[in-house]
Amino acid sequence: MASKLTGERTGIALALASAVTFGTTTIFAKLAYEAHFGLLTLLSLRFGFAALLLGSVSGLRQAAAGRRPKPRTLLSGLLLGMLIMSVQAGLLFAALAHLEASIAILLFYTYPILVALAALALGRESLTTPRLVALGLAVPGVALVLIAPGIDSIDPVGVTLALGSALAYTAYVLLSDNLLLDHDPLTLAALASLGAGIAFGIAGATTGRLSVDIDPLGWLWLAALVLVATVFPLAAFLGGIARIGPSAASTISTLEPLTALALALLVLGERLIAAQVIGAALVVAAVITLTLSSWRLAPRTPTTCCPSP
Repeated sequence: MASKLTGERTGIALALASAVTFGTTTIFAKLAYEAHFGLLTLLSLRFGFAALLLGSVSGLRQAAAGRRPKPRTLLSGLLLGMLIMSVQAGLLFAALAHLEASIAILLFYTYPILVALAALALGRESLTTPRLVALGLAVPGVALVLIAPGIDSIDPVGVTLALGSALAYTAYVLLSDNLLLDHDPLTLAALASLGAGIAFGIAGATTGRLSVDIDPLGWLWLAALVLVATVFPLAAFLGGIARIGPSAASTISTLEPLTALALALLVLGERLIAAQVIGAALVVAAVITLTLSSWRLAPRTPTTCCPSP
């Protein structure tokens, strides 16, 4: 019992730390864009360097334990990155070219609601009053952010991209939970990052959109994006999922939009009108409601609905 409690506390701590550092992603991305980074260059370098760092640490751990990843592990992790992580990151970073970071953040962080709904649809969780309340809060919250009176016109392309990213991240969370039943979290993070880096590198090379003609300050933002907003939170989040499951790990991400919103307002000078502040509060309240309802978890079993990639 004590060991289980310690594992849950560790999982919660990892998910919280991941939430705070993941919250810096959109800010560093916006700053990197201002330093003339292109989308494909930025993301291929971000995930390429992240894979190198995560893979080095993972390799040392595997060697110390006398283990070697199985071919199936290598393939599933790479495909997770190439087919899911790359789509999620690409859509979110593309949305930032159309939307202010604060709006993109609020739309993307509807993904805990989507994770809970997907878990219900897949029969992995039951419909409860807190989940209904969360949905009832999230829907009007998003509406207020987008269409409340007094809001300037918001680019529908950016909205579509941000919501698409939330859907892709929902798939990433659920598939990661499935793979983590058999795979080391750090190894999976390294392989997924490598897969995403390969996908963006191929896309950039084939379209001729890879360029390193960047302002010197841009390399600092890239380093921050790799270390602060990718390597640490990715490994921590996967470690959290392994200990407390996907729904709880996602809903603990309440701090992600709060951190990101605060930084967007303080660092980028963005502003939300009163109706959008109310909408943001409703979205965050929905996530908090889900967090409280997911605090005690059922034993995790392999999912049969979503085959490993």
